[in-house]
Amino acid sequence: SHILASWDIWQGTRARDFRIDNSAPEVSQDIVTTGPNIEIDYRDHPFNPTSGTFTRFSLEYSDPDLGSSKTIKFWKSTAATTGYVRIPYRSWIWANSLRGGFLQNLSHDPDGGVPYNKKGFLLGGSTTIRGYQSGTQERFPNDSDLGSENFLLKTWANYLLLKTELRFPLFSSFSGAIFYDGGSVQVGGLDFPDPWRDAIGVGLRFATPVGPVNFELGYKLDRKPERREDPWGFHFSIGTF
Repeated sequence: SHILASWDIWQGTRARDFRIDNSAPEVSQDIVTTGPNIEIDYRDHPFNPTSGTFTRFSLEYSDPDLGSSKTIKFWKSTAATTGYVRIPYRSWIWANSLRGGFLQNLSHDPDGGVPYNKKGFLLGGSTTIRGYQSGTQERFPNDSDLGSENFLLKTWANYLLLKTELRFPLFSSFSGAIFYDGGSVQVGGLDFPDPWRDAIGVGLRFATPVGPVNFELGYKLDRKPERREDPWGFHFSIGTF
């Protein structure tokens, strides 16, 4: 009852990148993957856990023989484990999460590579490193780090992410949190001067049956003024890690 194993037999995506002003040529790509997933769940609650562990592993394989574009062939693996410890003092909860992944290009086509903005590892946002805004150039790596908004990965990439959080009750259905998030991304052939980005912050939560509603404020510990990064980042979300 604690272990779930599944296999995504065929999962397809058709992506089309274009500019409204036609300043760049349109790019269409088909990405089809297959692979297994394993979940090991020993949490005491699926949405508002206070103790136990949750571990997940997944593997994706993409190949033109499956239906991907002829320039796309890769494998990608990710793993994550999260543990919850109940602190006797006033029912505080200490939550810790460690995640990682590896992505390898397998295409030998001269124009081949993994579309990084579709399948690459990106950190920044409420689900990864709070204090950094996803969907902006605050994410890591951004377009400047990669050299192009349509960067094709021809080598390999990996990532590591650490999240730790102390949760404590406030009143009624409201609770608070103090957190630290930190992580890094490495891409073969590229040199990032500061690969580890991190932030600290506080959060206010309201408990619901499907998980807490979160208001979180993160402060960048290694802000890059030259990248026009704001010191603070605000996030609104539902659910926690």
